[in-house]
Amino acid sequence: MYLSHLLIAAPIAFACCLLLLRLLLARGWLHDDVPNLRSMHSEVVPRGGGIAIVAAVLGVAGTYLVWTTDFESLILTLGAMLVLAAIGWLDDRHELKILPRLGAQIIITVLAITWIAWYPAGNSGPAIGPVTGLALVLLVVWITNLFNFMDGMDGLAGSQGVIVFTTYALWFYHAEAPGPAIVSAVAAAACIAFLFENWSPARVFMGDVGSLSIGVLIGILAVLAYARYEVSLGASLVLMLAFVFDATYTLLRRMFAGEKWWHAHRTHLYQRAAAFMQHRHIVLVVIVLDLVLAALATLMLYREDLTVPVLLASLALMVLILWQVSRGESRLTRGMTA
Repeated sequence: MYLSHLLIAAPIAFACCLLLLRLLLARGWLHDDVPNLRSMHSEVVPRGGGIAIVAAVLGVAGTYLVWTTDFESLILTLGAMLVLAAIGWLDDRHELKILPRLGAQIIITVLAITWIAWYPAGNSGPAIGPVTGLALVLLVVWITNLFNFMDGMDGLAGSQGVIVFTTYALWFYHAEAPGPAIVSAVAAAACIAFLFENWSPARVFMGDVGSLSIGVLIGILAVLAYARYEVSLGASLVLMLAFVFDATYTLLRRMFAGEKWWHAHRTHLYQRAAAFMQHRHIVLVVIVLDLVLAALATLMLYREDLTVPVLLASLALMVLILWQVSRGESRLTRGMTA
């Protein structure tokens, strides 16, 4: 059984990520993030530490996948992570234009999903049709970018990565899918290691190199789980709902308000909450929220008859969070005008 591989791979990934991250910091090889009007921090902090997560996942998971039957189905998954890491690394230093960056995301996502669709294990035909495939490409690209949007507070994106990847590792393990389980477990362990240096006050930021690569890995794992192992997209969306709801709601809100929605801003729910809550308290609230959503997603996965109640409960929970943030802002405004 590959449980022993999981129990060995995860600690190795943790150690590799933490050691590499501390080496990068000690050598001063990361680019400094200078705060501006839209930043949530006030001190200069090295950016790009997510490269340690990428290196740990590609190195450890790639080595283990050589001995699994899922290597072919995951080669483009890890390849997509590598390509997005390279794009993020360049963007951290040179601020790439949005169209080339988005175009590269679409191309690598199409390749990965086409591979998953046309080469399913034990089947000669496509696992998903062209229309569904197009929808899945858009979904993965959105997940990739929303993870990037939500990486704006110490410990936030790293914590999300830990919970999402750990949940996927458990789901894939139960589905007897060794390759995806090992990738997920290794990614979770690397995110835990990253949090040692990213917890408030952070000594290093993930940067686009980390957020884009983690985002695309989560998105493609969701598609792989759906196409190969009958994990509903609804369960995956509930699992990621904290980030999906915040990013989607904020984008739509800015679009309807006529704002330049493609520009950087400070109007995500977690950013708005920072006006009346400490950063680490916000992250702790999100962690608790993520754990509840992970439990609901797992319940939805194994009890299909509870799909509608779980979806409604999850959305109600997010609306409650939105109401609490708006209420906190109103209290702050009244206090300032009193």
